[in-house]
Amino acid sequence: LASARMERIDPSVFGRVPMAACVREAMESYPFTGGERDKVHLALDHDFEFIGSDSLMVCVLFNLLKNALYATQAAGKGEITISTGIEAGQNVLMFKDTGTGIRAADLPRIFDTYFTTKKSRGAGIGLAFCRRVIESFDGRIKCSSVEGKCTVFSMHFPGLPPAGQRVLSKPASAIS
Repeated sequence: LASARMERIDPSVFGRVPMAACVREAMESYPFTGGERDKVHLALDHDFEFIGSDSLMVCVLFNLLKNALYATQAAGKGEITISTGIEAGQNVLMFKDTGTGIRAADLPRIFDTYFTTKKSRGAGIGLAFCRRVIESFDGRIKCSSVEGKCTVFSMHFPGLPPAGQRVLSKPASAIS
């Protein structure tokens, strides 16, 4: 239902959100079955804040977890790593699985609404939802994959000034 209403994201309710807290919330509340939780490894060495919604970010993480668990199950192998870092001055959340990978021919379409690579499951709205949410946070999401080996989703977010620091819209020298 949230996916169907993505045209109505209201950024007026966004605030500063710590990414590590979102990842931990997703891990604590995701409905893992069997030994699924043991496949997921966290490397949250660089926590950062983004402007957005914790609940929407948790929904993004749920979707990526669901897809990664599907890929590892379909491959009969694999691990999932969720990590944070900095790349080219931007904060990055990386989501990697070593499951089935995605065919090179399918990669350009994976964020298209109603496109799915799952044979009998999925409606093709999950990754489109993820893209809309991340973009509403002034971020971007991209995917790289090697069929049969791995898939990596990287979400890039602008750096924020420290909490409480006032951001000037004009250079200090221009203020009299």
